[in-house]
Amino acid sequence: MSFRKSLDYYLLQHWRAARLELATARLVPRISAITSSRTGIRGRPQPMTVFTAADAKYLAKYGAAFVGSLVKYVFAPRLHVHLYNPTPSSIALLQSFGSAYPTLSLTWTTENFSARLMEQRSGSGPKQSWKSLYICCSRFLAARSVHNALGTALLIVDIDLIFNGAIANRFGAGIDYAVMRRPHEHNLCKRTLGGVVYAAFTPLGRMFLRETQERIERFLAAGRYWFAFDQYALHLALRHMAKVEHLKGFSEITKKDVSFDLAPEALILYPKGEIKHSHEFALLVSKFDAALASKNHFRRIEHQVA
Repeated sequence: MSFRKSLDYYLLQHWRAARLELATARLVPRISAITSSRTGIRGRPQPMTVFTAADAKYLAKYGAAFVGSLVKYVFAPRLHVHLYNPTPSSIALLQSFGSAYPTLSLTWTTENFSARLMEQRSGSGPKQSWKSLYICCSRFLAARSVHNALGTALLIVDIDLIFNGAIANRFGAGIDYAVMRRPHEHNLCKRTLGGVVYAAFTPLGRMFLRETQERIERFLAAGRYWFAFDQYALHLALRHMAKVEHLKGFSEITKKDVSFDLAPEALILYPKGEIKHSHEFALLVSKFDAALASKNHFRRIEHQVA
């Protein structure tokens, strides 16, 4: 990109950001038009809950690998799934996770929304549909509700990744919140990574999640499309934390924690681009799919014998 184009792009996106701030400044931060149903949050607080969000299609495609790898690397893990537009088969799949892995503490919430109605308010761009954008953004609203309900730290992650190490040892005492920053990105919405975010149940952790939530709520209420706005909201929340709290309690998520190219030493494998569609990643996913099917098969046999 030439200097002239880079400058034009820089000025344009900052103008858009300022316009959005002005347009949403007086909006009441709530999305009353979206219907939601929250169910099954019970149990004693745990040191950390892994939180993910998906629709029925993504849950079916990636859920087994996600859950299987979590159980493999975390002792007695706690998982919360926020499921969009649930179907009977997607609920049955969630239940099968609990049956297959007795050590897993599993809860879920559900939410229904219409991407068609969102497209009518403001058309989406070619890189991301409103459906994808809404899920990426609103999961942080659900995450904050779950954060407060469970009273436990949250590791908020995309479902299309695989755990590859002891994540519980990475996030613990002394860390209030953690995000991967990408300050050299020209695009404001790429200055952070939205797919792996940690927030402890501490004053600073809760403040960071609240700052993210409030920006997302105003954005959704405005109804104006913005590619990957969840990552821009995280960027703005980090700026607020730097200004008010000087990033006290912040921990930088690095490529040693999250690998985009399946590096074997990383704690989380989060493939992007062509690697996500590679044979290597497909093989990893299929192994966990087969393991889940096998475990559920033996559970059914045990139940019949009993």
